[in-house]
Amino acid sequence: MRGGRRPRLGRTPPPGARIEVRNETGGIDPRWWPELLGAAGLALGVLLLVVAILRPPFNRDDLEAATRQGWLRVGIAVGLSIAFVLLWPVIGFLVATPVFLVVATYVFGGRGWKTLVLFPVLMTAGIYLLFHTLLKVPL
Repeated sequence: MRGGRRPRLGRTPPPGARIEVRNETGGIDPRWWPELLGAAGLALGVLLLVVAILRPPFNRDDLEAATRQGWLRVGIAVGLSIAFVLLWPVIGFLVATPVFLVVATYVFGGRGWKTLVLFPVLMTAGIYLLFHTLLKVPL
């Protein structure tokens, strides 16, 4: 804040605009993905708001009540997510991510070898290729 004045909302650049780009290419650059996700999130949020206002509420009689086992799974998922975020810088993305995905998949009901082996390995590889190899984001 300069001179003790607060910036106005209309004058604040979007977060993607603050990403430094060494060479402007006019095409896909490091700002493209955050801007796309932000615009998509904003559009979907507005769409959900419009639908919630214009439509009558859905019949929710078929939903089951929360159970002790469900709350336990939520607690495990939150703890697992915190552990993942804390361990990622220590043991690295390529080790932490498949372990996280195996445990999370098991907690939420995945039991077959394809689910517990192929899914975590392919997801980790896909994320690594997208962000590290294509977008040059250090993981």
